[in-house]
This record gives sequence, structure tokens and C-alpha cells, in this order.
Amino acid sequence: MKVLVTWIGKDDLTVSTAGSLGSSGPIAETLQQRFFDEVFLMSNHPVSKSKSFLTALQKNNKTLINLELVKISAFATRELYVAVRRICQNIVNRSRDRRKLYFLTCTGSQEMDDSLI
Repeated sequence: MKVLVTWIGKDDLTVSTAGSLGSSGPIAETLQQRFFDEVFLMSNHPVSKSKSFLTALQKNNKTLINLELVKISAFATRELYVAVRRICQNIVNRSRDRRKLYFLTCTGSQEMDDSLI
């Protein structure tokens, strides 16, 4: 089972706010080009913006897409690491099926991208 884990970035939100998920957003582009059994989106953006993006993304994909809202302070590297580790551990623990985790690291700030690596 292939699972994508990524942060929702500003470019992703800009595309979904414009009303369509063209090829501008990194997450939408990735899902158009590659198949994943499941996606976990992490977001520290406002709930309404995060949910709007999720809804727009689900309209164009049959993949199961989950949203994980994460509260973090600005540039709090430890908080980022703890949040990502918790989410990844939950993904692994959810099933006995063998899962391959893939990380899209071009959507958030450098600190967010580093937390995935």
C-alpha cells in the first residue's frame, strides 16, 4: 500500500481558492502524476481553508484523503518533528498491511519539509 504524507502549502491553497485544481499546486500535480492508495495531508492553516482544499482535492481524486490539523508555533522545529512522527506512527499502526510511506517535500516551509526528512 502506497501512502503519501505531506503538508498543505500556500501554493496548494492558492490553487484551490481560485476554484480549480489545475496543475499549479504541488499536491494536485503529484496526485495527477502518481497513484497512491491513501493520502495524509497535514495542515497548520485555518480549518476552513484546509477543509476547502481537501474538498477540492477529493473532487478530482478517488484516493482516500485524510486531513490532519496540526497546531504549531512559527518555526518550531521540535513541534513539527513530533507532529510528523505521531502521524506517521499512527499510519503504520493502523494496519497490518505493509505500507510504503512517500513524502512530498515541496509544499511547506523549509522547516516543514525538513520535518518529513
